[in-house]
Amino acid sequence: MLCPGKGQVYMVMVCLQYIYVREMKERILEEMYIQNWVTSEQKMIVAPSPSLQMKIGSFIDSIMAINQWNTNSMDDRNAS
Repeated sequence: MLCPGKGQVYMVMVCLQYIYVREMKERILEEMYIQNWVTSEQKMIVAPSPSLQMKIGSFIDSIMAINQWNTNSMDDRNAS
């Protein structure tokens, strides 16, 4: 995997963060399909840094928006 950055230590950190976020995404997606929930409290996921928390939070927001859009378009199709 290639990571942008100066210096090997920094590159390793960037790679680790990327891997962490990717794993979190998969876990969040799994959890959302299993539980079929999301509330504002459950969006607060513990992450290594505030910026990473925000990224994960906005990821969940976008997934919720997509889920809502999918639900609406399914309703539209069923109605016709």
